[in-house]
Amino acid sequence: MNWFERFLLPHAAATHASDVDGLFMFIIYLTIFFFLFQCRSDLLRGPPLRRRSPNDVTPHVTHNTKLELVWSIIPLLVVMMIFFWGFKGYIKAAVAPNDATEIVVTAKKWFGSSSIPTAPAL
Repeated sequence: MNWFERFLLPHAAATHASDVDGLFMFIIYLTIFFFLFQCRSDLLRGPPLRRRSPNDVTPHVTHNTKLELVWSIIPLLVVMMIFFWGFKGYIKAAVAPNDATEIVVTAKKWFGSSSIPTAPAL
């Protein structure tokens, strides 16, 4: 765990915390990557695209099938990977370990409070 992860995450208190922390940090790093990629694209492509004179005409661009497939399929694969990674961690957290102790709790509303009126017995 590097300094950035120590800054963002508390100490692990559960056995499955490393899975959750790994997924969280993957999403953080992915977000930082795409933020920096978008900033770079804006800075490099923005100035050449601006209008040079009032008489400039915008070119007519219909679509680019290859580009549309790439920007649809890659995010789909990334989101599916995040989903299955998270689902695997959820299943690991939801299934109790073999050496777990079962605790039975019975809750009663307003139990032990004398200032709350009780309903009459039927």
